[in-house]
Amino acid sequence: MTNFTNCLVNEQQNNEQQHRLLWSFGADIFDVRPVNYEGNKADLIAFINEYRAPYKGKNYITSAMLPESHRIRGKRCKDNALPRLWLAFDMDGDLAEPEFVRAVNWFEQFDCIIYETASSKKDARRFRVILLLSRPVVESEAKTIGDLVQKSSAFEGWDSSTHRAAQPVFLPPTQVHLITFYGQPLDVSYWLSKAPLKPKPQIKRYAPITTENIFGWFANHDMVLEVGSTMHKVICPWAHLHSDGRAEAALFEPSNENNLAWGFKCLHGHCAGRGIKDIYRLMKGAA
Repeated sequence: MTNFTNCLVNEQQNNEQQHRLLWSFGADIFDVRPVNYEGNKADLIAFINEYRAPYKGKNYITSAMLPESHRIRGKRCKDNALPRLWLAFDMDGDLAEPEFVRAVNWFEQFDCIIYETASSKKDARRFRVILLLSRPVVESEAKTIGDLVQKSSAFEGWDSSTHRAAQPVFLPPTQVHLITFYGQPLDVSYWLSKAPLKPKPQIKRYAPITTENIFGWFANHDMVLEVGSTMHKVICPWAHLHSDGRAEAALFEPSNENNLAWGFKCLHGHCAGRGIKDIYRLMKGAA
Protein backbone atom coordinates (compact mmCIF):
# COMPACT_ATOMS: atom_id res chain seq x y z
CA MET A 1 0.00 0.00 0.00
CA THR A 2 1.53 3.25 -1.14
CA ASN A 3 0.99 6.85 -0.15
CA PHE A 4 1.51 9.03 -3.21
CA THR A 5 1.61 12.77 -3.70
CA ASN A 6 3.45 13.35 -6.96
CA CYS A 7 1.76 11.23 -9.62
CA LEU A 8 -0.94 12.08 -12.15
CA VAL A 9 -3.15 9.43 -13.74
CA ASN A 10 -3.38 9.91 -17.50
CA GLU A 11 -4.26 7.84 -20.53
CA GLN A 12 -0.71 6.54 -20.92
CA GLN A 13 -0.84 5.13 -17.38
CA ASN A 14 -4.32 3.67 -17.79
CA ASN A 15 -3.15 0.10 -18.39
CA GLU A 16 -1.05 0.17 -15.22
CA GLN A 17 -4.05 1.44 -13.25
CA GLN A 18 -6.37 -1.37 -14.40
CA HIS A 19 -5.38 -3.51 -11.40
CA ARG A 20 -4.48 -0.69 -9.00
CA LEU A 21 -7.05 0.92 -6.73
CA LEU A 22 -6.67 4.62 -5.95
CA TRP A 23 -8.40 6.30 -3.02
CA SER A 24 -7.90 9.25 -0.70
CA PHE A 25 -8.38 9.30 3.06
CA GLY A 26 -9.77 12.01 5.32
CA ALA A 27 -10.01 12.14 9.11
CA ASP A 28 -13.59 13.46 9.29
CA ILE A 29 -16.24 15.45 7.40
CA PHE A 30 -14.31 18.68 7.98
CA ASP A 31 -11.13 17.29 6.43
CA VAL A 32 -11.20 18.74 2.90
CA ARG A 33 -7.60 17.87 2.04
CA PRO A 34 -7.56 14.05 1.97
CA VAL A 35 -4.32 12.13 1.44
CA ASN A 36 -3.97 9.78 -1.55
CA TYR A 37 -3.24 6.04 -1.35
CA GLU A 38 -3.03 3.19 -3.84
CA GLY A 39 -3.01 -0.59 -3.63
CA ASN A 40 -4.87 -3.76 -4.55
CA LYS A 41 -8.04 -5.13 -2.97
CA ALA A 42 -6.14 -6.78 -0.13
CA ASP A 43 -4.42 -3.47 0.60
CA LEU A 44 -7.77 -1.67 0.68
CA ILE A 45 -9.23 -4.27 3.07
CA ALA A 46 -6.21 -3.88 5.35
CA PHE A 47 -6.56 -0.10 5.15
CA ILE A 48 -10.26 -0.24 6.09
CA ASN A 49 -9.48 -2.47 9.07
CA GLU A 50 -6.67 -0.20 10.22
CA TYR A 51 -8.74 2.99 9.97
CA ARG A 52 -12.10 1.82 11.27
CA ALA A 53 -14.14 4.74 12.62
CA PRO A 54 -14.25 5.04 16.43
CA TYR A 55 -17.48 7.05 16.10
CA LYS A 56 -19.90 8.24 13.43
CA GLY A 57 -18.53 10.87 11.05
CA LYS A 58 -14.92 9.80 11.53
CA ASN A 59 -12.55 8.41 8.84
CA TYR A 60 -13.65 8.35 5.21
CA ILE A 61 -12.33 7.42 1.78
CA THR A 62 -13.22 9.01 -1.54
CA SER A 63 -11.85 9.19 -5.07
CA ALA A 64 -8.15 9.93 -5.20
CA MET A 65 -7.46 13.62 -5.74
CA LEU A 66 -4.90 15.42 -7.85
CA PRO A 67 -1.61 16.05 -6.04
CA GLU A 68 -1.77 19.12 -3.78
CA SER A 69 0.32 21.20 -6.18
CA HIS A 70 -2.16 20.61 -9.03
CA ARG A 71 -5.47 20.91 -7.17
CA ILE A 72 -7.94 23.65 -8.04
CA ARG A 73 -8.47 25.62 -4.82
CA GLY A 74 -6.48 22.87 -3.13
CA LYS A 75 -9.51 21.01 -1.77
CA ARG A 76 -11.56 17.85 -2.17
CA CYS A 77 -13.97 18.51 -5.05
CA LYS A 78 -15.22 17.05 -8.31
CA ASP A 79 -12.72 19.02 -10.42
CA ASN A 80 -9.79 17.56 -8.46
CA ALA A 81 -11.01 13.95 -8.47
CA LEU A 82 -9.14 11.31 -10.46
CA PRO A 83 -10.91 8.43 -12.25
CA ARG A 84 -11.56 5.54 -9.87
CA LEU A 85 -11.61 1.77 -10.23
CA TRP A 86 -14.26 1.32 -7.53
CA LEU A 87 -17.77 2.57 -6.80
CA ALA A 88 -19.52 2.91 -3.44
CA PHE A 89 -23.16 2.14 -2.66
CA ASP A 90 -24.96 3.27 0.50
CA MET A 91 -28.11 1.50 1.72
CA ASP A 92 -30.06 3.78 4.07
CA GLY A 93 -33.33 1.88 3.77
CA ASP A 94 -33.54 0.34 7.27
CA LEU A 95 -33.83 -3.23 6.01
CA ALA A 96 -35.31 -6.00 8.13
CA GLU A 97 -33.02 -8.99 8.71
CA PRO A 98 -34.31 -11.25 5.86
CA GLU A 99 -34.26 -8.39 3.36
CA PHE A 100 -30.79 -7.36 4.54
CA VAL A 101 -29.46 -10.87 3.90
CA ARG A 102 -30.98 -10.96 0.41
CA ALA A 103 -29.59 -7.52 -0.43
CA VAL A 104 -26.08 -8.46 0.69
CA ASN A 105 -26.19 -11.79 -1.15
CA TRP A 106 -27.24 -10.02 -4.36
CA PHE A 107 -23.75 -8.51 -4.50
CA GLU A 108 -22.10 -11.95 -4.29
CA GLN A 109 -21.81 -11.91 -8.10
CA PHE A 110 -19.36 -8.98 -7.88
CA ASP A 111 -15.87 -8.33 -6.53
CA CYS A 112 -16.72 -6.18 -3.53
CA ILE A 113 -16.43 -5.32 0.16
CA ILE A 114 -19.56 -4.85 2.33
CA TYR A 115 -19.96 -3.54 5.86
CA GLU A 116 -22.73 -2.18 8.07
CA THR A 117 -22.67 1.52 8.94
CA ALA A 118 -22.70 3.29 12.29
CA SER A 119 -26.46 3.91 11.83
CA SER A 120 -27.30 0.22 11.38
CA LYS A 121 -29.50 -1.42 14.01
CA LYS A 122 -30.52 -5.01 14.61
CA ASP A 123 -34.02 -4.54 13.16
CA ALA A 124 -33.10 -1.74 10.70
CA ARG A 125 -29.92 -2.68 8.86
CA ARG A 126 -27.88 -0.21 6.84
CA PHE A 127 -24.72 -1.01 4.92
CA ARG A 128 -22.18 0.21 2.37
CA VAL A 129 -20.68 -1.59 -0.60
CA ILE A 130 -17.31 -0.87 -2.23
CA LEU A 131 -17.62 -2.46 -5.66
CA LEU A 132 -14.61 -2.99 -7.92
CA LEU A 133 -14.92 -2.06 -11.61
CA SER A 134 -13.48 -3.42 -14.86
CA ARG A 135 -11.94 -0.03 -15.70
CA PRO A 136 -11.63 3.42 -14.09
CA VAL A 137 -14.65 5.72 -14.45
CA VAL A 138 -15.27 9.45 -14.18
CA GLU A 139 -18.14 10.88 -12.14
CA SER A 140 -20.73 10.98 -14.94
CA GLU A 141 -20.11 7.29 -15.70
CA ALA A 142 -20.22 6.43 -11.99
CA LYS A 143 -23.62 8.10 -11.59
CA THR A 144 -25.06 6.28 -14.62
CA ILE A 145 -23.74 2.89 -13.55
CA GLY A 146 -24.68 3.42 -9.92
CA ASP A 147 -28.30 4.22 -10.71
CA LEU A 148 -28.61 1.18 -13.00
CA VAL A 149 -27.11 -1.21 -10.48
CA GLN A 150 -29.38 0.09 -7.72
CA LYS A 151 -32.47 -0.38 -9.90
CA SER A 152 -31.34 -3.87 -10.90
CA SER A 153 -30.93 -4.87 -7.25
CA ALA A 154 -34.70 -4.40 -6.76
CA PHE A 155 -34.13 -2.98 -3.27
CA GLU A 156 -35.32 0.44 -2.12
CA GLY A 157 -33.51 2.90 0.13
CA TRP A 158 -30.26 3.61 -1.71
CA ASP A 159 -28.48 6.93 -1.15
CA SER A 160 -26.92 7.84 -4.51
CA SER A 161 -24.65 10.56 -3.11
CA THR A 162 -21.77 8.06 -2.88
CA HIS A 163 -21.65 7.94 -6.68
CA ARG A 164 -20.18 11.44 -6.64
CA ALA A 165 -16.42 11.45 -7.05
CA ALA A 166 -15.68 13.66 -4.03
CA GLN A 167 -18.38 12.30 -1.69
CA PRO A 168 -16.94 10.90 1.56
CA VAL A 169 -17.56 7.18 2.10
CA PHE A 170 -17.23 6.65 5.84
CA LEU A 171 -15.43 3.55 7.04
CA PRO A 172 -17.06 0.93 9.29
CA PRO A 173 -17.23 1.13 13.09
CA THR A 174 -14.70 -0.86 15.08
CA GLN A 175 -17.02 -3.75 15.94
CA VAL A 176 -18.49 -4.34 12.44
CA HIS A 177 -17.63 -7.47 10.44
CA LEU A 178 -16.37 -7.03 6.85
CA ILE A 179 -18.09 -9.16 4.21
CA THR A 180 -15.90 -9.82 1.18
CA PHE A 181 -17.06 -11.34 -2.12
CA TYR A 182 -14.71 -12.40 -4.91
CA GLY A 183 -16.97 -12.35 -7.94
CA GLN A 184 -16.28 -10.44 -11.14
CA PRO A 185 -15.49 -6.72 -11.24
CA LEU A 186 -18.50 -4.85 -12.55
CA ASP A 187 -18.30 -4.66 -16.37
CA VAL A 188 -18.37 -0.91 -16.99
CA SER A 189 -18.94 -1.17 -20.77
CA TYR A 190 -21.86 -3.56 -20.33
CA TRP A 191 -23.67 -1.44 -17.75
CA LEU A 192 -23.12 1.78 -19.69
CA SER A 193 -24.63 0.08 -22.75
CA LYS A 194 -27.81 -0.52 -20.72
CA ALA A 195 -28.28 3.21 -20.08
CA PRO A 196 -31.14 4.77 -22.08
CA LEU A 197 -30.10 7.27 -24.72
CA LYS A 198 -30.75 10.84 -23.65
CA PRO A 199 -32.74 12.92 -26.16
CA LYS A 200 -30.77 15.78 -27.61
CA PRO A 201 -32.00 19.15 -26.33
CA GLN A 202 -33.87 21.26 -28.84
CA ILE A 203 -31.65 24.30 -28.97
CA LYS A 204 -32.27 27.05 -31.48
CA ARG A 205 -29.41 27.23 -33.94
CA TYR A 206 -28.29 30.44 -35.56
CA ALA A 207 -26.59 30.85 -38.87
CA PRO A 208 -23.02 32.07 -38.41
CA ILE A 209 -22.53 35.81 -38.73
CA THR A 210 -18.75 35.34 -38.68
CA THR A 211 -16.66 32.41 -39.82
CA GLU A 212 -17.30 30.69 -36.47
CA ASN A 213 -20.72 29.80 -35.12
CA ILE A 214 -20.34 31.18 -31.60
CA PHE A 215 -23.64 29.99 -30.17
CA GLY A 216 -23.17 26.57 -31.74
CA TRP A 217 -19.80 26.18 -30.05
CA PHE A 218 -21.29 26.85 -26.61
CA ALA A 219 -24.28 24.59 -27.33
CA ASN A 220 -22.13 21.70 -28.59
CA HIS A 221 -20.10 21.87 -25.40
CA ASP A 222 -23.24 21.83 -23.16
CA MET A 223 -22.42 25.33 -21.93
CA VAL A 224 -25.78 27.03 -22.68
CA LEU A 225 -27.75 27.71 -19.50
CA GLU A 226 -30.63 29.78 -20.90
CA VAL A 227 -31.57 30.85 -24.44
CA GLY A 228 -32.77 34.43 -24.90
CA SER A 229 -33.73 36.62 -27.84
CA THR A 230 -30.68 38.90 -27.86
CA MET A 231 -28.66 37.55 -24.92
CA HIS A 232 -27.98 33.98 -23.81
CA LYS A 233 -26.80 32.83 -20.39
CA VAL A 234 -23.80 30.54 -20.82
CA ILE A 235 -21.12 28.88 -18.72
CA CYS A 236 -17.93 30.89 -18.72
CA PRO A 237 -15.10 28.84 -20.30
CA TRP A 238 -12.87 30.04 -17.47
CA ALA A 239 -15.35 29.20 -14.67
CA HIS A 240 -12.88 26.75 -13.13
CA LEU A 241 -10.71 29.76 -12.26
CA HIS A 242 -13.50 31.71 -10.54
CA SER A 243 -12.86 32.06 -6.83
CA ASP A 244 -16.54 32.17 -5.82
CA GLY A 245 -17.64 29.11 -7.80
CA ARG A 246 -20.14 31.05 -9.95
CA ALA A 247 -19.98 30.07 -13.62
CA GLU A 248 -22.56 32.27 -15.40
CA ALA A 249 -21.61 34.63 -18.25
CA ALA A 250 -23.47 36.41 -21.07
CA LEU A 251 -23.30 35.79 -24.83
CA PHE A 252 -24.81 38.58 -26.93
CA GLU A 253 -26.36 38.15 -30.38
CA PRO A 254 -25.05 40.39 -33.18
CA SER A 255 -26.81 43.77 -33.15
CA ASN A 256 -26.65 47.17 -34.82
CA GLU A 257 -25.32 48.62 -31.57
CA ASN A 258 -22.43 46.16 -31.70
CA ASN A 259 -21.68 46.51 -35.42
CA LEU A 260 -23.38 43.17 -36.12
CA ALA A 261 -20.75 41.29 -34.09
CA TRP A 262 -21.13 38.78 -31.31
CA GLY A 263 -20.40 39.84 -27.74
CA PHE A 264 -19.24 38.07 -24.59
CA LYS A 265 -19.14 39.32 -21.00
CA CYS A 266 -18.26 37.65 -17.69
CA LEU A 267 -18.63 39.81 -14.56
CA HIS A 268 -16.23 37.75 -12.47
CA GLY A 269 -13.11 39.70 -11.54
CA HIS A 270 -10.82 37.03 -12.91
CA CYS A 271 -12.31 37.55 -16.39
CA ALA A 272 -11.96 41.33 -16.43
CA GLY A 273 -10.88 42.34 -19.91
CA ARG A 274 -11.99 39.12 -21.58
CA GLY A 275 -14.31 39.50 -24.57
CA ILE A 276 -15.46 37.84 -27.75
CA LYS A 277 -11.93 37.80 -29.21
CA ASP A 278 -10.89 35.51 -26.36
CA ILE A 279 -13.75 33.17 -27.28
CA TYR A 280 -12.51 33.14 -30.89
CA ARG A 281 -9.02 32.24 -29.71
CA LEU A 282 -10.39 29.51 -27.46
CA MET A 283 -12.46 28.04 -30.30
CA LYS A 284 -9.52 28.00 -32.68
CA GLY A 285 -7.33 26.44 -30.03
CA ALA A 286 -9.94 23.79 -29.27
CA ALA A 287 -10.30 23.05 -32.97
